[in-house]
Amino acid sequence: MSRLRLIFAVALLFAALPVMHAQGGFRTANWLADSAPAPRAEPPWKPEDTAKARFPITVSLTQNTPRYDGVNYRGDGMGHVFNPQGENIRFSYRCDLTFATGRSTEFFGRWIVPDRKLEILLEQPGTGRTRTCRVRTVVAQRSVPAGTSTP
Repeated sequence: MSRLRLIFAVALLFAALPVMHAQGGFRTANWLADSAPAPRAEPPWKPEDTAKARFPITVSLTQNTPRYDGVNYRGDGMGHVFNPQGENIRFSYRCDLTFATGRSTEFFGRWIVPDRKLEILLEQPGTGRTRTCRVRTVVAQRSVPAGTSTP
């Protein structure tokens, strides 16, 4: 009779294994199940509406389609800095947020490194939260007043 009980216990154990596995009773060695899913890309942030004393420059940026690598956005495009002097720029950036693509958008910004690194002010839509994104720039074409020549 003990042999019959042993056979019954083993059969019951094998019948319960799939249920225990489905409930997480046993851990598998599947590395895909252990990896966390990549966070979803956020919607684009919009330019801050109100001028701030710390961001005195007005800049217009037209971004090409950004790329999202699961952590950061990378983008580039063309732009124009309106003040203190007018100049066209090419820009690129890598930030944890992005802004509108395909159309020219005006931002408030400030120079971190003149003619090389610009910080723009962005607002999260619907929340009023603001953040900044640093943009690497290259002067594309300097505006030259009529009647003067460049060295």
